[in-house]
Amino acid sequence: MILLNNYILTQELKKSEEIIRPFGTEKFYFEDLKNIYNKVIAVGDVSSFFCIRNDLNPRMIIYDYRIERKNIDKPRREVIDNYPGRSIKVVNPPGRITNELWQTIKEYIKSKENVKIFVDGEEDLALIPAVIESEENTIIIYGLRNGEGAGVIKVTKEVKDKFRELAKRMDRGS
Repeated sequence: MILLNNYILTQELKKSEEIIRPFGTEKFYFEDLKNIYNKVIAVGDVSSFFCIRNDLNPRMIIYDYRIERKNIDKPRREVIDNYPGRSIKVVNPPGRITNELWQTIKEYIKSKENVKIFVDGEEDLALIPAVIESEENTIIIYGLRNGEGAGVIKVTKEVKDKFRELAKRMDRGS
């Protein structure tokens, strides 16, 4: 899928249960994930922090140094900063998926080295391209709204199809 424009979250989708409710499993044990899956992606600062701290060795982390629109604390920031991997910075305004963010995820998702994508703006919707561009059986851990914990998605063809449909329903803009 080649993007020519940005994806913009519509007001209808913003309020939709599809975006608000979690995708995939809500409860999980880090130990189980560590022993079963060899490719983990974390979307969000808390998810990235906990994946690193629990030795899941996420292949890709996507973060913006913010939780619920507030700066993360110094200890969490240090854990993310000290995680080894290629560091990349992209710009992505709230409520959007820029072409830059999508293409960066697409380019580096198959990398053999760890990749850290810092988003200047907001990383919440990075879940969509992360799912669509991931290989099947990848595990994606992402933060839920309002501090309600984390969601886990095991990427399958069916899950990818659902996320492609969701992306199609977003506005397209420049």
